[in-house]
Amino acid sequence: PSVDFWEKLAEGLATIHGVRGPAFGFHRTTWLGATPLDNSWTDDGWAFHGARRIRPLLARAFDLGLLERQDLKRGERLCGRLRERIPDAPPVLVHGDLWRGNVLADAAGEPALVDPAVHYGWAEADLAMTALFGGFPPGFLRLCAEASGLEHRWTERVPCYNLVHLLNHLVLFGASWSAPVREILDRE
Repeated sequence: PSVDFWEKLAEGLATIHGVRGPAFGFHRTTWLGATPLDNSWTDDGWAFHGARRIRPLLARAFDLGLLERQDLKRGERLCGRLRERIPDAPPVLVHGDLWRGNVLADAAGEPALVDPAVHYGWAEADLAMTALFGGFPPGFLRLCAEASGLEHRWTERVPCYNLVHLLNHLVLFGASWSAPVREILDRE
């Protein structure tokens, strides 16, 4: 990576997040690992996040015997409170699966992103995933927040955004991911 790799990545993400969409969603299905994502268009970001991301993964985890009915109820309660938890924000172009493994350096040492689950969603949700599995240097989220103009309290919403990725890991990799999912459901 170049000396200013992380600053360039933060600026590049701000540029991507500067592309506004017509609504929340995308013109086709995309994938989060092996999980297909319903990107049907909606004007309501809270409805999109609840109906197209959280609820399908909750249902799938329940059907696989990885969550209990009380987990579903808490997940439903969280979906019903998204409007209270997450501020109104426009749909912007997002990577959708922004963990360290999907960030590479090209031949010139410049940042390159791979394996997107691209759609128009919330910039905060995209950046929240960078905090989930580690691998990003200290201060990277601060650089992103500055480049994207996010308000300082956005990190309080990170667990709510990352529930989607933790549920996906639960569905794909099994019961060892139930504790982090339940921890978020308990807090919400």
